[in-house]
Amino acid sequence: MKHRVLFLCFCVCHFACTAQVIKQYTEEKTGQLVLTPSISVPFENDVQWWMENRGKDYYGMNAIDAAALINALRLQGNDKAELILTQNKGYRPDGTRHPHSWSIVDEQELVDWFAGLLE
Repeated sequence: MKHRVLFLCFCVCHFACTAQVIKQYTEEKTGQLVLTPSISVPFENDVQWWMENRGKDYYGMNAIDAAALINALRLQGNDKAELILTQNKGYRPDGTRHPHSWSIVDEQELVDWFAGLLE
């Protein structure tokens, strides 16, 4: 059940953010970012794991993009944008190390954050 709630939260947040990003690109000609969504991006930046297991470096993972998005939003005054960095929390249910696993998310914190968006 808790994984379904997490997935639902992710989908709603992801699609809402995607819609805002599309809107931003269509309105970018004004020279202003128009993104003001509440967005929380959990990320485990384990580049050593990515190099050893996937042959990727920072440019091959989305760490730079995630940080750039949150930074751009915050520079434009969006105080509802946050990048949450974790360390050594990414593990699959079978115990296999993977920094891109849902285990990096604090489930209760995500549910509370999402519920706060509905208020």
